[in-house]
Amino acid sequence: MARRLARIVFGMLLIMLALGGVALVLAQARHSEPWPPASRAAAAGDVAALESHIDAGVSPDAAEGRGGTRLLASAARTGRLDAMRLLLDRGADPNLSDSGGNHWIPLMHAVHKHQFDAVRLLLERGARPDGSKDLRVTPLMMAVGSGQVEVATTLLDKGADPMRRTPGHGSMLTLAVAGGALTDLDGPLLGGCYPAMVKLLMDRAPLIRFDDGLQEATARLFARLNGCRESLTLIRGRLSPAKP
Repeated sequence: MARRLARIVFGMLLIMLALGGVALVLAQARHSEPWPPASRAAAAGDVAALESHIDAGVSPDAAEGRGGTRLLASAARTGRLDAMRLLLDRGADPNLSDSGGNHWIPLMHAVHKHQFDAVRLLLERGARPDGSKDLRVTPLMMAVGSGQVEVATTLLDKGADPMRRTPGHGSMLTLAVAGGALTDLDGPLLGGCYPAMVKLLMDRAPLIRFDDGLQEATARLFARLNGCRESLTLIRGRLSPAKP
């Protein structure tokens, strides 16, 4: 069984490395494209320039960034709080997704780039913690998979659902045990140890389970590879019965 899992993981790593190469090529191509002035101003936090663009007719909800990124998302990614406040004051919708790419909402951009202050501001100004029901990945999943306990706590405090299933139909506990392995090209490929995140999910979601399936077996394998004994010990009381 261990050898079979090792072969599966090795195959997944090869796929991820290939995808990573493709992603780097695509990213290089995107960065060679000119970036519209309003998006540059939002990302740089140039409030005066951004206000001038809006006064000239650019919509606060404009999706003119790379991949259809909206102005608010561009500011959130770089933690430009003053630019975010201007956009929100001028009517930007904090729940509007990008027009292209991954169709992320601003909250997801902020979580992805570890911009905690931007996360708090968006939530204060009306961002829904789980986004819409159409999102396959939620901001909380991103926080869990990257070990951002403070962000995850804030999202949970605002009503994020820890029982939402991941795109692989596993529980968020699986993401925490795996340490985000193979989930984000911007993060550690093999994940890390997030016992504090495991504890948080178990405390906030008494019914959350660690299922018995390939995804969970892979998560445990990565946990063992990373020496995450505490995470593995914590989930013993939350194991689902083996499937017949």
